Amino acid sequence: MHIKITKMIILVLLFLLTGCAVDETEEQSVLKSYRTLTPVTVTVDLINQIINDLNYADFNDNNIQQLLVHPVKVYEITYRTKYKGEEIIASGAVTIPETNEAMPVLSYHHGTIFRDSRAPSNYKGTLVMEAETALNIAFGSTGFICTAPDLIGYGDSTDKLHPYHLYYPTAAASIDMLRAVKELAAKLGKELDGRYFITGYSEGGYSAMAVQREIRQNHSGEFSMVASSLGAGAYHLSETIKRMVDNNNIISPAYIAFLITAYNEYYGWGRDMSAIFREPYNGHISGGILNGDLTQGQINDMLTSKTLSLFTEQFLTNFRGQNEDQLKAAFSENDLYKNWAPQIPTRLYHGTWDEVVPSFNSESAYSSFQQAGSGSVEYYPLKRKDHETAIVPWIKATILWFNSF
Repeated sequence: MHIKITKMIILVLLFLLTGCAVDETEEQSVLKSYRTLTPVTVTVDLINQIINDLNYADFNDNNIQQLLVHPVKVYEITYRTKYKGEEIIASGAVTIPETNEAMPVLSYHHGTIFRDSRAPSNYKGTLVMEAETALNIAFGSTGFICTAPDLIGYGDSTDKLHPYHLYYPTAAASIDMLRAVKELAAKLGKELDGRYFITGYSEGGYSAMAVQREIRQNHSGEFSMVASSLGAGAYHLSETIKRMVDNNNIISPAYIAFLITAYNEYYGWGRDMSAIFREPYNGHISGGILNGDLTQGQINDMLTSKTLSLFTEQFLTNFRGQNEDQLKAAFSENDLYKNWAPQIPTRLYHGTWDEVVPSFNSESAYSSFQQAGSGSVEYYPLKRKDHETAIVPWIKATILWFNSF
């Protein structure tokens, strides 16, 4: 999701004020530190300007904007979590409404990012704002404390490769951020009402479902989940990868390179990537194109969309056939649609013309959840919408739906 807000003088003045010294807190169980990213309150008028300036002509909607009633402040937090059994420091952004009322918490998950500068906690001081940052501010203005985890590999954990579409490290880091936000709210004198909502689009849809499943299975006594809105996630990951590799052309080779490299690193396989990717593309991948400095477009330009040219012949033969069991099993292990079912109101949104993350992912999840006896899940196919054009109807519907609670 590469949408940005155009430069406006008022935004420039606001965000040039960011970058305050970190307010280190005393030792905490989870929260390590916090600081404001917007040292002055973001007013409702400014939030309306931000939303109006989104470069989607159809986003401006009075039904949405009449819900923008609270000024907000945005904070960066760092917190303790575990990755591969070791404690690390992760980070994220938190939008907090200026109100004395008890507030619900909304866990918002970003889509795929390749540049660390696009992580939620890293938008401070820039002259343009990522659309997802604007959406976090909008959710906050409607009355939610909005948490946006950077996830491992971004922000304060750039020494790690992001565990891309890996269920457990994604869920664990996000849940620990929710715990850290409880502590932050207490420090700021903000009251939580005990209700939790969750949403995300694309990788964010996958991440949000991962968190929902983990809370449902292991932390239901700690978090009272109310509703979930999931957009265009690769919940049937193994089939998504299979179809991607079976095709003659790959829409964005950066995705598949990211996935295979992340899995190789996370599981500690130590595989020689030259057995998977042809030269010169293996050289680019192994040489650091996923180090957080390049855009998706730049990475795609250094690869090729031709499947037969990107992958070695042996790898394609093995993966398309009966071999590459280790990789296939790992993808299947990280499928999210099976072996559980939501018990809270859950909406699945997906563009029917989506070629990046095909809609069978939401269809598989919906069918599996129904077969498991869940009556709380609804599927909303977004007719004639692709991966980009489905974003606006998904987010507008989500804002209105969540606020109906």
